[in-house]
Amino acid sequence: MAWAFVTPASRGIGFHLTRHLLQHTKLPIVATARKDVAIVKKSILSELPVSVDEERLKVLPLDVTGNKKTSFFSFF
Repeated sequence: MAWAFVTPASRGIGFHLTRHLLQHTKLPIVATARKDVAIVKKSILSELPVSVDEERLKVLPLDVTGNKKTSFFSFF
């Protein structure tokens, strides 16, 4: 099963890419943010069409400045 991984998704290109994927694909999306993942998810979803399935978007905490924090993603 295909899915998208966007990191980071809290601003800039990653933020807009995540919004684009939500609007133009049916892919499940795993996005990351350093902190405040609930706020980032709300921001990504704000003002998107009602037809966008917000359940497709999972925002997980990821701070790439430390190895201990990134080891969580080793299962990918």
